[in-house]
Amino acid sequence: MRPSAQRIAARYREAARPIKVNRGVVQAAVASLTRALEKWGQRNREPFQPIGVETRQPLATHTARMDDVAGRLLEVDIHLLSKKSGNPQYIVGAGAGHNRRTGNPAVIVFLNAKDKVSAFTTRGSAFPDLLQKTLHHELTHVADTFAKEVQYEGGTKKMVEGDPEMDWDAYYNDPQEVRAFMREIFEQVRGRYSKYAEVFGHSKGLDYALKGTDWPEIKKHLTPRNKRLMLKGIFTALQDEGLIP
Repeated sequence: MRPSAQRIAARYREAARPIKVNRGVVQAAVASLTRALEKWGQRNREPFQPIGVETRQPLATHTARMDDVAGRLLEVDIHLLSKKSGNPQYIVGAGAGHNRRTGNPAVIVFLNAKDKVSAFTTRGSAFPDLLQKTLHHELTHVADTFAKEVQYEGGTKKMVEGDPEMDWDAYYNDPQEVRAFMREIFEQVRGRYSKYAEVFGHSKGLDYALKGTDWPEIKKHLTPRNKRLMLKGIFTALQDEGLIP
């Protein structure tokens, strides 16, 4: 690792806070992708027809501009695709890598092929919030210049979610995933923390705010050290935003 990269890595370890991902960049990407998906549906599907598996091209594409942790400006290609899944969720997978055509960092989000386009695009749909959560996670991977592919028992971290052979303890304790989930969970907590803190105080308020996030499932797999690291990072990020004095 280069000396400059070592200094940045040390700063993030010492600070124990989420890697910064511009919230406005994420919100703009969600709005752009949702509009593009709606237009795709109008051109290619009947109103109540499922999306189906589209293999020829992405359903929607957006290029986001953001900084990595070293301060370098990146152009990130974000694509919505679809695939079959027994998962009832709107989003059934996602990953970060590189676009072989452009050379840009890339994020791919897989939508559930059995759902109708209207389920993603109508007012009140849960999809925009789910996409925002997913992009905070995946763009953290993109910003994380120290990320490396880790081999897990039974495969790599790119294995499909739900694979019974996936070593979930190894997955959640991979330092790259700890950093990404720290950002993802913080974004889930920050909008709901204050109302609980007003009633229960800061520490107990954080406990209640975490219950409505992915934290209860994730913490079952974390080592004690990584559990403390994530909680400290979330708490510190709340302090950075002035939500905890």
